[in-house]
Formats: sequence, structure tokens, C-alpha cells
Amino acid sequence: PIGDGEWINFYDVTQDVALGAAQTMNGYAHLVYSTSAATVAGPHLIYAQWGSNYNYSYYIYNKNITIDLTDGPEPREVDRSGPIVSRSFNLHGYVNDSNNGATIKYAQINVYMYDGLSDVSFYLVLQGGSTNLDETGEFNLDYYISSSTPDKNYTIRVEFSGVFLYSWPNNQFNEHDFYLGAYSNFTDLVIATYELQVIDLADLKILLSVEGSPTLSFYNDANPPEIFKFGEIAHIQVQIIHAGTKDGNTVYLYDDFTNTLITSWVFEGESYSLMYSYNSLKNSIFTYTSSKNYQNVI
Repeated sequence: PIGDGEWINFYDVTQDVALGAAQTMNGYAHLVYSTSAATVAGPHLIYAQWGSNYNYSYYIYNKNITIDLTDGPEPREVDRSGPIVSRSFNLHGYVNDSNNGATIKYAQINVYMYDGLSDVSFYLVLQGGSTNLDETGEFNLDYYISSSTPDKNYTIRVEFSGVFLYSWPNNQFNEHDFYLGAYSNFTDLVIATYELQVIDLADLKILLSVEGSPTLSFYNDANPPEIFKFGEIAHIQVQIIHAGTKDGNTVYLYDDFTNTLITSWVFEGESYSLMYSYNSLKNSIFTYTSSKNYQNVI
């Protein structure tokens, strides 16, 4: 052993603080270190140094750790029928010591998407960021949904289950990972305040009625269309079913035989009614500016 009176320095690498120093006696150095409110929860890598010689160990500070989801999902609405950029959303936050607010180094989190009680995270694809956090404890994750995701609302959950990844490349000394889910203080779950709304802008339906009767896209002898004489007034109702904004778009009424525009109007709300006086009109269709969909009217 080294002689008496040699100074041994102790250091907390995880928190980047000196723990103190002690002199050797019979080859041993003893240091009593008291944790405080400033001590960060979780595993702590510490070392003892004598000259250029080091030795490393860990201690675990069992204190409450929480997830702070500061933003997301953002945006709250994504379009499953669009390109990846239209199907993408972001989650941002930190894993913190809930007592002193310090961030937790090298934590691993998991992100889930739920449809009610069903885990449907298989629809999620991580395209930016990592769920294995670095020394900042920050996560900034970009996800997109697959195009097969049903259009409805989903709950986003972020979980921390007590996994600390101190292994390479996070730690250049004594690499080690910790799986401390058995400690209740080292687990947390946060549910995003806002649901993720998945819509389908390619899904557009134009529902037409004449004199209150729904129209058909084909002729049916058992259910013939309304018959009008020259100069009579037809009452036509239009309902647009679409996830996007309908107000401000234009609906057009065409003569299907001559491909002639008969009339048009700016759509407002969920439905629209008009009266039209017939002269040479034989067969008509409705079209909508944001889609090529149409249905026969008469």
C-alpha cells in the first residue's frame, strides 16, 4: 500500500462536482459524503484519484424522476394521405429530478401511441432524434405515421422505466447500463395534453339531395329521379364531408351533357341549399374545387 498522508481526491463525474479529499492511513483513505437537495437522482459515476491513478465506482441516489413533456404532439393534426412531411409531428421535453429540477443524464424513454386501451405504436416511425438521451436529459423527437393509420384521434404516451445507458459512447471510463425499474422513484408516465388527430384529406364525399331526396350515381327504375318541367324551380341540397376546411371553397354545378357550368357558389358550413330554375338542363353533376369527386344530381 501507499504510505500514510497521501491525498486521495474523490469526484462525482455524473454531477461534475468534487466530493472532497482524504489522506491515507495504512493504505486506506476514508471520506464521508452527505447528499443534499442538490444531489441528482439516479446512478452516479464517481472516482478516486491518487496522482495519475484512478479507480471508478457508482452509487445510486433513489429519488423521484419525472418526465416533463414541454411540447407535443405538434402539430396536433396530421394527414395520413399526404407525404411524410404532412404525416409528421414532434415531441419535446426533458427527464428531470422532480425535487431540484436537474436533468437526468443518459435516460432511455419510450413513446407509445394508443387507440383507447390498444397499443398501436406500430403505426409510428421515428425519423429524427433518439429515445436514448444524452447528458442533457432532453428529447426532441420527430415521428411520422404510416399511411395505413386509420383516421381518428390517438393518445400519445411517453414513459421512463428506470433505464440509464451509461455505456459507450456516453461514458469513457467504466461503462455500465442500469435497469432500475424496480425502484418506483425511477419510473414515470406522461400522457400528452392533446390527442394526435389523424385525418385523411384525400377522403372527400359530396352528398346531394334534390327536393330532400338523396341522389344516385345511376338510374334506378324503382327510385327514379325528380322530374322538372321547363321553368320549374328545383331545390338542391349539398353536403360536403371532408376533414379539411370547407368554408371558402367553391362548389360548381355543371350540365353533364354539354359540360357547361350552370352555377357556382362559395361553400360555407357543412351543407348548402340553393334553388335553380330549369330551362334546357338535362343532367347535372356537382364538383368541388379541392377534389375531382362528383355525383349525378338528376
